[in-house]
Amino acid sequence: MTSSFRSIRQDRKLRKCVRCKSDCTSCDTNSYVCSSCPNGYALKDTDCVKAAQECKSEEYFDFTTNT
Repeated sequence: MTSSFRSIRQDRKLRKCVRCKSDCTSCDTNSYVCSSCPNGYALKDTDCVKAAQECKSEEYFDFTTNT
């Protein structure tokens, strides 16, 4: 039990902030998993791609119908 606790504490000490990839506004899990995108881009899976149109804040870009 003690060794597990020590390894967890050591892992916490090694954590650091890492910048998201350049096309993400924010990211999650790692720097390549976008969780939000800048205006004019839409989140498709974990990537930001140029949207055909800009959506309002209460809307999202639907890649299946392009609306």
